[in-house]
Amino acid sequence: DFFERPYQDSDLKDNLSSWDPQGNLDCDNGYGRVDASGEPDINGEYTAQGPIDLTEGNINGLNFGDGRVDNERCGMRRFIYFFNPSISAPPSYLSDPNNATHYYYFLRGYWRDGTRMTYGGNGYSNSGGTEADFMFPWDPYGVENTDPCGWGTGGVEQADPWAEPLNNLPKGDLRFLQSAGPFTLEPGMVNDITVGIVWARSADGYRESVTELRLADEKAQRLFENCFKVVDGPDAPELSSVALDREIILHIWNMPRSNNYQEKYVEEDFNIVCPVDIDECDMNYKFQGYQVFQLKDNTVSINEISDITKSRLVFQCDVKDQVTKLVNYEWDDELKANVPELMVDGKNEGIQHTFRVTEDQFASGYKRLVNNKRYYYIAVAYGYNNYKAYNPVDPDALDGQTTPYLAGRKSASGSITAIEVRPHKSEPLSGGTILNSEYGDGVYVTRIEGLGTGQNAVELRQESIDTIMSGSPWKDATPDYMPGSSPVNIKIVDPLNVKEEDFILRFDSVNSYVNGFIKEANWFIYPASEDRMEVTAQIPSVYDGVTTTYKDTTVKVPAVISTFELDNDGEIVVPVNYVDQSVYPPSAIHSDASILVHNEQLILDYGISIDIAQVDIPMQKPYLFEIINQDKVNNYIENNGLIGYNMVFEDDQNQWLTGVPDLEDCSSMDWIKAGTGENEDNPQCDDYTINGVHADDMEVYEGILGGTWAPYLLCATDAYDENPFSNGVAYYQGRSSIQLSTYRFSSVYVVITSDRSKWTRCPVIETCENDTTDDPDDHVFMEGITGVYKFDLKNSPSIDKDGNFADTTQPASTDENSANYISAKGMGWFPGYAIDLESGERLNMVYGEDSWMGNDYGRDMLWNPSSNYYSNLGNVIFGGKHYLYVFGHNYEATSQYYMPAYDAGAYMVDMMTDRLDDMADSPAMEDVGCAYLPYNLRKAYIWRNAMWATIPMVTGAGKEFTSYDDIPCDVTVSLRVATSYWRGTKDYAIADSLARNDNYPMFTFSTKGLGAVTEDGKTAENALDLIKVVPNPYYGHNAYEESQLDYKVKITNMPEKCTISIYSLSGTLIKKINKDSDLTYQDWNLKNEYGILIASGLYIVHIDAPGIGEKVVKWFGSLRPMDMNNF
Repeated sequence: DFFERPYQDSDLKDNLSSWDPQGNLDCDNGYGRVDASGEPDINGEYTAQGPIDLTEGNINGLNFGDGRVDNERCGMRRFIYFFNPSISAPPSYLSDPNNATHYYYFLRGYWRDGTRMTYGGNGYSNSGGTEADFMFPWDPYGVENTDPCGWGTGGVEQADPWAEPLNNLPKGDLRFLQSAGPFTLEPGMVNDITVGIVWARSADGYRESVTELRLADEKAQRLFENCFKVVDGPDAPELSSVALDREIILHIWNMPRSNNYQEKYVEEDFNIVCPVDIDECDMNYKFQGYQVFQLKDNTVSINEISDITKSRLVFQCDVKDQVTKLVNYEWDDELKANVPELMVDGKNEGIQHTFRVTEDQFASGYKRLVNNKRYYYIAVAYGYNNYKAYNPVDPDALDGQTTPYLAGRKSASGSITAIEVRPHKSEPLSGGTILNSEYGDGVYVTRIEGLGTGQNAVELRQESIDTIMSGSPWKDATPDYMPGSSPVNIKIVDPLNVKEEDFILRFDSVNSYVNGFIKEANWFIYPASEDRMEVTAQIPSVYDGVTTTYKDTTVKVPAVISTFELDNDGEIVVPVNYVDQSVYPPSAIHSDASILVHNEQLILDYGISIDIAQVDIPMQKPYLFEIINQDKVNNYIENNGLIGYNMVFEDDQNQWLTGVPDLEDCSSMDWIKAGTGENEDNPQCDDYTINGVHADDMEVYEGILGGTWAPYLLCATDAYDENPFSNGVAYYQGRSSIQLSTYRFSSVYVVITSDRSKWTRCPVIETCENDTTDDPDDHVFMEGITGVYKFDLKNSPSIDKDGNFADTTQPASTDENSANYISAKGMGWFPGYAIDLESGERLNMVYGEDSWMGNDYGRDMLWNPSSNYYSNLGNVIFGGKHYLYVFGHNYEATSQYYMPAYDAGAYMVDMMTDRLDDMADSPAMEDVGCAYLPYNLRKAYIWRNAMWATIPMVTGAGKEFTSYDDIPCDVTVSLRVATSYWRGTKDYAIADSLARNDNYPMFTFSTKGLGAVTEDGKTAENALDLIKVVPNPYYGHNAYEESQLDYKVKITNMPEKCTISIYSLSGTLIKKINKDSDLTYQDWNLKNEYGILIASGLYIVHIDAPGIGEKVVKWFGSLRPMDMNNF
């Protein structure tokens, strides 16, 4: 029998020993001993790999059950202690062994006198007891039993704690040994055994030091089992460049063999041991971002990028999530502390794969790049892990992650190397090049199906606006968007390589909810020329090479089907070779990532990039993170969805329109209830919640145009929702009934125009406060001055566009020039219109006036706010309370919550007519299935669809008007918000027979007109005038020369093919150079045809470009003597 026995004598003064059978760990401590820090330390010995166990009879070994034959390893089988008799006077059976028998006893778990070790006390008993294989299996305080299965006591768990401190054992120089065996070791056999020593110290005393030691043991074991492998960060990406006039475009991409291909890097760090207060911690580093540095010259290596004298950051991007700054802590031996180093200050804007460089980070003064100068760039990718936040001043956080940032050490092709780029003019390229685009230019995009704009600020083309405003149905079914302002972010990233083509972009592999919200999707693009559509056609069926019959079938064929023949019955006949049964067109390019990941994808074959990212629903907390596995989502909504806003006056010198600004003063001017404010004394002043959640805790929507516009659902309700403040903008029952799942909230234009054909027929509501004197506590109110409640249709005659009142004795009219148009009561004209920029449709509007405020135009049914905020007595005026609302087109035509797109206010008037008759039978209400709803519910259902609101004012008394003809100038208000991508449903769905992408988002876009023109003779000829010899004059040295023996000038802006002839003033040919490359420069080493350095003087440089022209340049050079020193 062969035994293996590591022996340890720690010499830590008085010792304390214990054992952890689950970790094969023995620990030993100077019992009562502390080091210079005042804290107890502890060391331990563990079996990393015991001897091979062919019997497979061990209880705590390695490699059991891993499927590999005969690789099992013994674990520790005995653990016993004894004392140094020269230090103390222990019993003889506890003394050091001094012969082979003694050693053999200890290896087998017997005392020196041959007595078996037993459980409890000091482990020695003459009267029998429970035999024990391992001493002191409990922690020093008798709280945790590290042998809960009773491995060391014949499989019987022991309830009584057995730990050295609990048994009052004498102090002394204690030694211990652990053994594995028995096993057989034949002559010549080799059996590797590995043990390790670990050390730990806690600031919280001995017990915690033991806990720290066990974590150290686990970490050491993991290191061993993984061959002490160094954790690799994500491979550095490849860099490619596009050199242009004083600018460089850099592209970042990963090879398929990269460990970070498609940004899918994940690497487990076996050094991470989960802290005791975290059951399961994240042990994986995951890709987080890129950094690109400019190097001072080509001698700088990747190991020097942290030296700002040699390397400077020019670009950084990272995954869009909650992670921004990454700080690593490095141990400083001199300071005896972990020193923080900021590794990344993340932009948190999502992953980009392209960017433009226009400045030299090492230049002083003017930093713009210089053409034909060499610049060097290097890129790294980095991963992130923060299983627990580290804090050097928090004792509970000292076991946190000190290295959250992990950069890659290599690239997919080997070492990380820099690229060299020389910017230059593009005109000499390819026989004369004209660029028709710049980096970052957008393209024209048309929405075909679906909804959503992501985080993009959208802007309609004027052609689409004209279509929308041309008449019923007041919609552009396929709205066109301006370049750079479309629902999907498509931009030019290589102006030299843009292919002019029409494209189709479709969402694919979509997972959505019934309401249409897209939970996850990919996308693909393909040339429009490859588009296919399904048709039922006659296809020749060929048998044995002979066409024998036709058959009806549904096939996918090119979208332009007019080229196909028709048979006698008018059916399409499709030749077999035109049939494409494949799901995707042959040139389809698919997204690398889901739309849940903010990822700019390069499509360099076409010179473009595409970035499409789903976003949460604004003011709804948070939707994506609740419905989808958070590990797959790193794309929350920025700024709560608010993208931007502006108000543009046709005459910028005549800014006549403004609004009541929101104030945080718990008054009527506190009309936008964003934020999380709570007022204990006046709860009615609290900011609002939606479904129990503060919809705008960052208060971003309180600042729109100086706090003069707001989402309706954030507007203060009227005075009758347990709120003593009057003059609220929102109807409390309407706001409280808003359902975000069907609530329309999107970007809009609100335009005030002198073009009467574009004015909006509006319901006019009463904004006069109700009489609350009747029973305010029970919310029973008297009607206002006009006999209606606040937010009811005004009980006043309607007006025409000139402000003439309707004849209320006459019925409603269908003539929009009539004051009775739609309704003889309660309607007016807003001198403008509103458009939904996402759906491409015109929207309904409503405005109000306060009938008590005749002096502020509150009784003329016109939208004509005054300039008065308060009366002389301090009463609210707010311009006559001409509140203005934009209503969204919501849901479907069979819902009681319905709100149509622009219908001249007809639906709203029908729903709000017959206020006193709760059983009114209105045709409009029958259409939506709510003919017999009580009026208060019908009113609430109307107001739940309001989308935007403002309390308008004019900027001064001189700007007030009583006729729309006197409006000072046109105004356009733009309000832009993020919207999630949705499947078109209900009113927004295209009929199945016409839908091309099952109503999921689908777009067309075009790069036509953006591609570079090449082989342009005139441009090539003019480019000859750009040719220069630099430097000129030459004074002994320049930046192009790399050593003391190097002589060099550059002839720049050269055509691809030409002959360069250099002459002296006497006409002697000094040097001829034949250039045939796509480089735009040519080096000359200042030597003649015989390799001899030229003399100083004036020279003539003649360039002959066949088919283009000739150019002559004069050059002067003053050459230095050749320096042979130190050579």
